[in-house]
Order: sequence, then C-alpha cells, then structure tokens
Amino acid sequence: AGPRLPDLLERTTSWDPASLSAGEATGAPIVEIGSVMVHRDLSFPVLEVYVGAEYARYAWESLAGVAAGLGGAPVGWQALRAEGWA
Repeated sequence: AGPRLPDLLERTTSWDPASLSAGEATGAPIVEIGSVMVHRDLSFPVLEVYVGAEYARYAWESLAGVAAGLGGAPVGWQALRAEGWA
C-alpha cells in the first residue's frame, strides 16, 4: 500500500499492474512465485497479495526488504482499516 507501490511492483513482478482495475483480482507472479493479487479501491494504492503458506515467509521477507529500500515499512490492520480497507 502507498504511493511507492508502483516502484515496489516494478522491482518484484513481470506482471503489469495497470492491467488490473480496482475491485478486480488476478493470478500473477510476485518475487518469482505464483500469487493472487487483488486491487483495492481506496484513497491510496493498495494491492493485496495472497501466496501459498509454503511461500509466505519468503514472500514477506522479499517484499518487506524491497519496501524498506524504497523507504517503506509495514503497517498494521488498524492503519489500513482507518483508510477504508475491510
């Protein structure tokens, strides 16, 4: 989530996120593993990424590392819900 989401996706997937409209979902690779992505329609860019449990730790560590390099950090459920995520 956030304004640097396009930069993060540019570094972690070959899929074109512009092809997914708000409210839609698709299967696409992220950090070289299969995932389901859901584009949320909020006041800022949000993309939910779902991966199999066997890849969860790798996906989290990879995405968190890229996000940190871009100046990002994890946020909690409360922050997302305050912005309208449900």
